Amino acid sequence: MKAPRMPVPLVSVIMPARNAGRFLDSAIRSVLDQSLPDFELLVVDDGSDDDTRAICQHLARSDARVMVSTNPGRGLVDALNHGLHSARGRYVARMDADDISLPGRFKRQVDLLDANPGIAVVGSWADIIDEAGATLGAMTPPTDPEAVRIELMHRSCIVHPSAMIRAETIRRVGGYRRAFIGCEDYDLWLRISEVAGLANLGEVLLLYRMHDEQVTWARTEQRILSELAAVACATRRRSGLGDVVSDQTTAIDRALLIGIGIPEAEIDRQLRQRLVGTAIDAARYGRTRSARAALALALQRPDLPLKMRLRCWFLMMMTALSFRGAPKARARNL
Repeated sequence: MKAPRMPVPLVSVIMPARNAGRFLDSAIRSVLDQSLPDFELLVVDDGSDDDTRAICQHLARSDARVMVSTNPGRGLVDALNHGLHSARGRYVARMDADDISLPGRFKRQVDLLDANPGIAVVGSWADIIDEAGATLGAMTPPTDPEAVRIELMHRSCIVHPSAMIRAETIRRVGGYRRAFIGCEDYDLWLRISEVAGLANLGEVLLLYRMHDEQVTWARTEQRILSELAAVACATRRRSGLGDVVSDQTTAIDRALLIGIGIPEAEIDRQLRQRLVGTAIDAARYGRTRSARAALALALQRPDLPLKMRLRCWFLMMMTALSFRGAPKARARNL
């Protein structure tokens, strides 16, 4: 006899998790403690070899809204799309396995989406915390849909794990794309912005945890190339030229960027600036290992100007002393 199917929820929460045992319990419990209870939590275990699955299964036994599935190490984008395929809710909420959603988050976001049918994505402001939960700073992206639309052509301004999205819209634009390594969310926001509005709530509804192991800091140079491609592809689409990235594109490389009209000198300039910017952000928030990795990449570049090279060497020495800058400075990369 088949088990009865759970009622269709209003919100489907997608939480990819890979070796997330360190913070997973508190992340899941912050979802279960939401003031809006009408949701399902889809935890996608992406090939973990720690206690991630055991923690999920323990919590699933005590709350039927928690469902665990397996994406055997295929990567974040596949895990996100796997969760999206299973999602039954009208709205899809993103959540990372190391962050904390504050209790009123879902209620505030559902209220905004219900009241504004032209808005398809709503994020929020976020406080940045470290491994121990101490506050390091804040992310305060623009809130007005028009301001978000303009800002998106320069940088991502929706904090990914704070986002709630209309399920119909994210499926309409094709979900997440594997080629945009490290900025799959930025590419998604740009595509959604061409068919609907995006906004942020001007209040802190998420605690965003920064640590050296998170995907945000990994493969920095590849992420920068992906960011450049996301904007270039959006510009092409809006000019009626069509998108050059397909489902068969596995990663963005320099040749693809040159092929869509970005001069090689501009690619190099962007890599220099963004590598150093990433290192500064990482150092500012105490991510010493990530800062040094980005600085090492920048210093390997023969085209790095002397002034920037000296700055990198200075930062490298400071990170060796576990340098941390002003904790209230705004993060450059969401």
